[in-house]
Amino acid sequence: QGLRPRRPWARRPFPAMAVAEGVATGLGCAAALLQLHLGIGLALVALGTAVSLSPSLARRLSKSPWQATLRAAGAAASPAPVLAAFGLLQARGRAVDVATLFGLLAGTIATIGGALLVALAPSFLAEVPEVNGASGDVLTESFDDGSGSATARRMGAASRAMSGLRGLGQASLLFAAPPAGAQLLGASAFARAVLALQAVGSLGRAMKLRPGGALSAARVDAEQIAGLVPMVCGLALLDYVAWGPASLTKLPMYPVAYCAIAGMAQVLLILVVHVLLDGNVEAGKAQFDFRFALGEAEATSGTGIRLEGLRRVSAAGLYAALALSVVRVLPAVLFMQVWTTGFCVSWGDVLVVAAALLSALHVGVYVLEYGSAQLSEESNEASEGEASGSRGAFDHAKAMVAPAQSVILAMLLVQSRPGFVSASEDMNVMLAMAVVPFRYGFVLAGFGVACQVGLLIFVAAFRSEAGVPQPPLDGTATLQMPENKALQKVGTVAWGAALLCLEVGLLLGWLGLGLLLWIVLAPIVYFVLPAETREVVRDILAAVPGAGMWLYRRIFSHVEALQAERAAKVAASIDEEEAGQHKKTDKAKKSAQGKAMSAQTSFKGGSKKKR
Repeated sequence: QGLRPRRPWARRPFPAMAVAEGVATGLGCAAALLQLHLGIGLALVALGTAVSLSPSLARRLSKSPWQATLRAAGAAASPAPVLAAFGLLQARGRAVDVATLFGLLAGTIATIGGALLVALAPSFLAEVPEVNGASGDVLTESFDDGSGSATARRMGAASRAMSGLRGLGQASLLFAAPPAGAQLLGASAFARAVLALQAVGSLGRAMKLRPGGALSAARVDAEQIAGLVPMVCGLALLDYVAWGPASLTKLPMYPVAYCAIAGMAQVLLILVVHVLLDGNVEAGKAQFDFRFALGEAEATSGTGIRLEGLRRVSAAGLYAALALSVVRVLPAVLFMQVWTTGFCVSWGDVLVVAAALLSALHVGVYVLEYGSAQLSEESNEASEGEASGSRGAFDHAKAMVAPAQSVILAMLLVQSRPGFVSASEDMNVMLAMAVVPFRYGFVLAGFGVACQVGLLIFVAAFRSEAGVPQPPLDGTATLQMPENKALQKVGTVAWGAALLCLEVGLLLGWLGLGLLLWIVLAPIVYFVLPAETREVVRDILAAVPGAGMWLYRRIFSHVEALQAERAAKVAASIDEEEAGQHKKTDKAKKSAQGKAMSAQTSFKGGSKKKR
């Protein structure tokens, strides 16, 4: 009788959990998500290289939509970087609670299941299913092949189940505990806003709600900002590792907070344009600089003018905050001392330094794209062909740095994991030496990404023709080399070295993240496949290592050819110098002999006159 009445609407706190176990589980979910995202890209790169180098494999896969299947599976795995970034924020901030664990586990299971469902669909159905690249939801209409088969119905039901499970997981993450540190808190707020949009779409897809109306269109357009979440979370994690946790009172001094504010401001502007002004959102010249298509009355009114001003301010603030975040992180991980006699550069953890440099490259490409777009708008002197050529070059650069987001998060994940500890000191040294290739494999992959961007600059600088073919969105540098033969040889060596670094680095890093989950899943998936598909898989597994060795031999054959050519040039120059010296000595001998003969004749003539 003396107890207070229970209030069912009051949210009760989640029970406390062991911090170490919760952090380990969160890091495990993030590792599985990153392995899925990077593994699909690695498979696309390796299989594309093998097909281009093996004519027999190309003939075998000519009738198979392997490339479209892998791209659709990659689109189904698009929520993985956002979920992994949120998991890393929670693990770093020691805020892994029940809501976080349920959300990460549900999101991981649903994302892996959706990607496997898309990858297996062409083996049982006639076509590759369509996937929403922004949210990762499989469109159930694509499973309706007109025959009404039981397989198509089961796959459609499975895709809806995966969407519903992922939506529940994303909704659960909204109620997770806030992480410690002002940097992580700002990035977490931005990630929760994007997760809320994706959760609404996934749950609506699971319940067969047909999209329609201004709110649905606004949600679809606002989901395009999801690609910014891993970038902002990666910068927040780097700031946290480099400078330590920040207090809320110092939050206005951190550029990462303004990245999150600018991103959420763009989401709000998109909602206002769709819901209140009945407009549309169009893609701009830069990746995160959206354009608003309003009616004539709204565009010329005071509201439209103010909205355009807010759009420009939010976009400029976003790119400026991204650049300032990189500028803030780099001096904290790279220490430089300059004296009158020289300078010294020192650094701490190699993984943190590599992640910071790769983040600088990644952000730099997007910032330069925005700056180029603004300059092309202000100056009307540039022709339309030049503007499209510059946009194409930035599209290629963005395609090459596409793996950078997941690679940066994977580096930070590996850096946060504790190492192996044994009672024996010798055993600790042996274990540390054994895991070095797998711990630092992503550093090699980041170097491969940087080499590809350098190769793009090399081709753009020496290429005489206009335009460069679009590379596929898998990180491969399929560019046309310049017409100069010497530059072609150098470009071929650089292309092969960049591709080899990317593939080997991704493979080593992927293996270093863990294999238990995939050892369990691989046999199950293999035995589910039809007999014909199993034969194709066996042929692929047999051809990929051979293609890698062929690429390795090709690189070193070009290197040996360049060395032989250089040695021949040096030998020719030495022979020319020796021939010139011989000519000079012969000429000197002849001149000396002529002088001696003239001296003798003059002496004889003088002696005759005296006589």
